[in-house]
Amino acid sequence: MNRYNRHIKRRKVRNDPISSEIENQALISKLDTKDKSCQTDLTLLEISEMEQKLQALEIHLGEKVKSPQNEIFTNAKALDFYTKLRNFAFFTTVLNLVLCNWRPLTKTSLEYSEQLLLVFMKLRLGLLHEDLAFRFKISKSAASSIFKEWIRRLAAVLEKFLEVQHKKKSRRRVPAQFLKENWSNVTALIDCSEIYIDRAFNLDARALTFSHYKNHNTVKFFLACTPSGKVSFVSKLYGGRTSDKQMIQLSGFLDQIQPGDVIFADRGFPVKDLVAERRASLVLPASTKGKKQLSSSEILSSRKMSRLRVHIERCIGRLKTFRILKSSWPISLLRIKTGEYTCIGDDVVLVIAALCNISKGDLINQCTGKQT
Repeated sequence: MNRYNRHIKRRKVRNDPISSEIENQALISKLDTKDKSCQTDLTLLEISEMEQKLQALEIHLGEKVKSPQNEIFTNAKALDFYTKLRNFAFFTTVLNLVLCNWRPLTKTSLEYSEQLLLVFMKLRLGLLHEDLAFRFKISKSAASSIFKEWIRRLAAVLEKFLEVQHKKKSRRRVPAQFLKENWSNVTALIDCSEIYIDRAFNLDARALTFSHYKNHNTVKFFLACTPSGKVSFVSKLYGGRTSDKQMIQLSGFLDQIQPGDVIFADRGFPVKDLVAERRASLVLPASTKGKKQLSSSEILSSRKMSRLRVHIERCIGRLKTFRILKSSWPISLLRIKTGEYTCIGDDVVLVIAALCNISKGDLINQCTGKQT
């Protein structure tokens, strides 16, 4: 009887689900051959398969996703927005021209094309160095060094594209609009433009750069363009307090005037005597100074001249599509180091003027006089 009771108890224990689960877990633990140190439930085969899938996914994403710089180079619309250049071929031409017998000294992970793109984006959009550093994944100091080094080189290379054309050659390209108004002998239109700057700590510098016209601290540059709208001369930067007459005297533009030249200017350039000394003529709008009102002939002449002189304003407007000229400049762009004759700001204006000459067409159609 006792033997029978023990047999029944054993069968109940074996049929108990809890005890069965414990036995199954013990059996699985004995059969499991995985290393306890890996701390995972995956086998080596499963891990290997997952690594292969991850590598395939990375390759797929690498083909689909490109860096922002590559997208700019391959998208003509994006290239125009970020650099104001026609196409990537033109960008490559400028890059090859700059790198001819020259290499930048700034140590960075960026390729030469990316460094030049950084400079053009700074000129076109007026971005801060912190923004450029974030976009290109470099330090702020590296972005600043790249910009200063490349802008110096660009100014040295592109300066030749601002050379004054020979008079006979320039007269062949006089737009029909000038011919229609009987001003075919015009060789240049001149004006000045201002750029906002931060207020300097030095009181003398602050006074020299304060512009009563803008009611702000500014720097000014003098500009001359041909009748077709190409920039033929651009000066260094001067303080906003400098008058237009002083600028034309200090800039060296008078030395480039040739006998027989006819120059259009605004009333702010009362230098007819200086231009006459070089056997050229300066045409200014009629003024009511010393008289009650203008005669009908003076009014008509001034209107004709205004219709033509507006193209220097359009030329300046083209330069200011590079938004760095519309932003407020830090004083660091205006400092001249020992042994240098120009500041970074001088080179910025020169490079922009040269880029407008070589990357854009004429402001006025040569045959019809239609504005472009």
